[in-house]
Amino acid sequence: MGYDNYSRLLAVLPSALLAILVGACAGIPLQEISDARQALSAAEEVRADQRAPIHYERAATLLGRAERAMAAGDYSMARGEATFAREEALKARERSLEVLQHEPK
Repeated sequence: MGYDNYSRLLAVLPSALLAILVGACAGIPLQEISDARQALSAAEEVRADQRAPIHYERAATLLGRAERAMAAGDYSMARGEATFAREEALKARERSLEVLQHEPK
């Protein structure tokens, strides 16, 4: 390998490594899992575990599956499970608020 080729390789290498790192990080569903955790926390604040246990438990189960999938490197599955977990947690919160409105004061 000549000096010119080596110089070109050194000039391109940092950009190539950065592109690989950015691409790898973009696939990690951190935001989706964070969103699901926040939705589950919001559901807990209105006692959805007691007032809407089916949706709440489903959300918690899906979030656990998302976290395990992410740890295993299955980002596609983790993203999907986290998205479903968020949706179920939001349903649990909404249902809990509906029940709360009809509870005696």
